[in-house]
Amino acid sequence: MKSGKIFVVILGLGVLCFGVGYVLGISNDEDQPDLNESRSRIRRAALSTSRLEQTSLLLPVLKTLDPQNVEALSEVFESSFVPAIGELPLELFVATWAGFDPQAARSRISSWPADTRRAAWPALLGSWAHSDPRAAFDALDEISDLAVRRRALRPLMESWGASGDPGVWQALSELPDSERRSELTPLVVQRHLGRGRREAMLREIEALADSAAEQQIERVVLVSLAEALAQTDLPEAVAFAQTHWGTPHGREVSRRVATHWASNDGPAAIAWLRSRPAGNSRDLLLTSAYRSWLEADRVAATQWIADGNLDSDFAHIVVTHAVALAREDPEAAIAWASALPDSPQRQRSLRAIGRIWLRREPAAAALWLESSGVEIQIPRER
Repeated sequence: MKSGKIFVVILGLGVLCFGVGYVLGISNDEDQPDLNESRSRIRRAALSTSRLEQTSLLLPVLKTLDPQNVEALSEVFESSFVPAIGELPLELFVATWAGFDPQAARSRISSWPADTRRAAWPALLGSWAHSDPRAAFDALDEISDLAVRRRALRPLMESWGASGDPGVWQALSELPDSERRSELTPLVVQRHLGRGRREAMLREIEALADSAAEQQIERVVLVSLAEALAQTDLPEAVAFAQTHWGTPHGREVSRRVATHWASNDGPAAIAWLRSRPAGNSRDLLLTSAYRSWLEADRVAATQWIADGNLDSDFAHIVVTHAVALAREDPEAAIAWASALPDSPQRQRSLRAIGRIWLRREPAAAALWLESSGVEIQIPRER
């Protein structure tokens, strides 16, 4: 049972953090197996196809890893590495080594063959970032293979987020790829929340400068936090959204809270939004919330509208309903849109429904367009 729990922890944390923590425990000479036994265990682990067996074989070896035997064992790991079987043995070894001498591990890895380096770099940087995240981040420049650099960046940033070092936000802003920043920032947020650093994180974000990259990070942090709160503490999430209402990132924060809420309790989410200050932002949020409810429970959402729960000020929700329905039942969608007062909004809805219907059933849609007087451009056949 104990080894099974260890394996779950290793997988959950990227198979690295546990190995480092386990190995850095105090051991004495009596605990250390001889070098031949260690070599045998490494070779057997490298040939095993079971990650649980690999872990079980390697933990006694890694527990005794130290500056005196690391070079000798490194040679065994290098010669035993079989990419087709799996990278776990090498990852555990490198992560453990980086836990007590990351510079030596980096120097050794730099001389390894390409396949071995590809497996080793993410483990090295993920482990190194626990003790010196900035040095690990700077070491990325040594990786010439862009795919390996991209792969190594994730465990590095996750470890940096878990360390609580506020420099992680500056490092994220230095990434040249905005999509990569958007992808990695939520992972850092999760690590902060896992360590109970919510308030500290918000203070650090407020202290960021106003560059485009840092503003992007602030937005992703606030949105990620709103999503996390919506899933774990809805009242707190609503309070958080209300605090940020009207701020540059407030609409997106409220949208994440409202759509999650609406998927579970549409009427309550819509009632909350209707209580907020009127304006374009509120209308857009109401549309998003209703769409989320419609996707989660079409019958209940449809009945709620049919029961007359909306006044003329919220006709845009009926438009959302009608256009969403067009993908399944265009004639019913037309009936909903036609019930709207004659207005540009009604015409836009009918045109949107017509375009959707044309893609699904061109002949039937064309007949309706001809008889209804709704004008849209029909694509010509080539």
